[in-house]
Amino acid sequence: MKRIFVLLSMFLGLASAAGAQSLETLLKRLDQVVEGKEEYNREKEDRINGIRSSLAGIKQEDRYGIYDALYREYAKYNLDSALYYAREKAAIATDRHALEQSRMELADIYTNAGEYGQAEELLEEVTERSATYYHALHTLFSAMVATSVIEDRSVEYAALKDRYRDSLISNLPSNDVGYIFAMSEKLNETGRHQEAITLLTNHYNDPLTSENDKAILDYCMATSYRGLGNREKAKWHYASSAISDIRTPVKEYRSLQELSYMLYEDGDLSRAYRYISCAMEDVRSSNTLVRSLEFYPFLTTIGKAYEKDIEHRNKVQLILMAVLLAVLVLLGLTVAATMRQRREISRANESLREVNRKLQETGYLKDEYLYQYMEQAAAGMDRMESYRRRILLAYRKYGADKLASQLEEPLDVEAEQRDFYNNFDQTFLHIFPTFVEDVNSLLKPQQQLEPKPGRLMNTELRILALIRLGVTDNVKMAHFLRASLSTIYNYRSKLRNAALGDQAAFEQQVAKIGTIKLDNNE
Repeated sequence: MKRIFVLLSMFLGLASAAGAQSLETLLKRLDQVVEGKEEYNREKEDRINGIRSSLAGIKQEDRYGIYDALYREYAKYNLDSALYYAREKAAIATDRHALEQSRMELADIYTNAGEYGQAEELLEEVTERSATYYHALHTLFSAMVATSVIEDRSVEYAALKDRYRDSLISNLPSNDVGYIFAMSEKLNETGRHQEAITLLTNHYNDPLTSENDKAILDYCMATSYRGLGNREKAKWHYASSAISDIRTPVKEYRSLQELSYMLYEDGDLSRAYRYISCAMEDVRSSNTLVRSLEFYPFLTTIGKAYEKDIEHRNKVQLILMAVLLAVLVLLGLTVAATMRQRREISRANESLREVNRKLQETGYLKDEYLYQYMEQAAAGMDRMESYRRRILLAYRKYGADKLASQLEEPLDVEAEQRDFYNNFDQTFLHIFPTFVEDVNSLLKPQQQLEPKPGRLMNTELRILALIRLGVTDNVKMAHFLRASLSTIYNYRSKLRNAALGDQAAFEQQVAKIGTIKLDNNE
């Protein structure tokens, strides 16, 4: 018989999740809800403002219903505002029942604020022994158990909590969500998790169960599955409950906190830290002291683990940067070694002389010359890549000591850069010998470009030279000239502003310098 009961309970649990989203899909949905929670808060504030606006023109003695609606909106959203409207309700209560109802609501607020003495005093004044009364006492002593640091007192408070929970259960119908919550809590505390799941599932599948009630039931089912060791289902129900909490929205909740700790245990530190931070932010804004005290251990544990993870990632990034720097240095060494190879330099110079000869014969061959120049540059990079691979192979074969000894050799990178730019300037001006004069003809007299003595071109002229060669992308220019993107952008803006004619057409005019119009027969 017991086996049949367990199988039936498992079937009901599966039925409740039939067609449900996978856990990862649900967590992604929760990520979106957490990201957009401010929109839900704005909708809540608009709804509250709408209720508050209905107070206009209504006499004080007739405002009880509106105060009650505002209290319920604020009850798990903002403790200070909830306290204000609960007091307003109590001040205009016209009968004993309404007055005691307001006192019990005030007691709940004081409990959440950590003012246990005031909460207990208010409840002592209540004469009716209703489900609301026992709920308030159960809530009070649950909070006292959670925050007590004296073992004897904790045992005493736990006994009173159980006593008032039993009284609450006996005063509620079995289909009430409060009954289901209290009974499932009792079953879970006594290790009867499967019975709790059966009870919760039956009510969860009831078509009359509201979405808000399902959020409560999701939390209870998560607790039950967690007790059984079924972590996936526990996380699924915590996530489902958290989505409802944030969208409602309420700011005094437990599901997101519990989910974050489970994700922390699973190693999903980024998501765990994001969730616990969201939950802590909401609890702080609601001014709920009891929940804040519960949060600190979670936040501290997850926060430290997350910081440690970030520190580890930073170390990995530093190592990768060091490796990248080493590769760049090796590339620099490759360039130097390549430049020292006389045979390759001789071939490159011979190729350049041949191209120069052809360029002297006709202006049309200028573009062909540039193509061959770029081919030579590409070949040089191929040689550097080959050399880098040989160095990398040596590193893998002989280790870091060999690599370190090579890295300690000094490099004159600046000299290489000067030689490179000088070669570029010479080659370009050989192709376009009147380039500087042509550029200055496009600029205002007071904005003429004059290279420094001993230099063929300056940075501004090289930028314009690149434009003439068809390079207009700032990123490529910055890479070629070893300058920042902002520097390139500023130079180009300054040059356009210095244009003698149409500023918008300035770079197009530069791109046409030295071109020769050819007829279709050529």
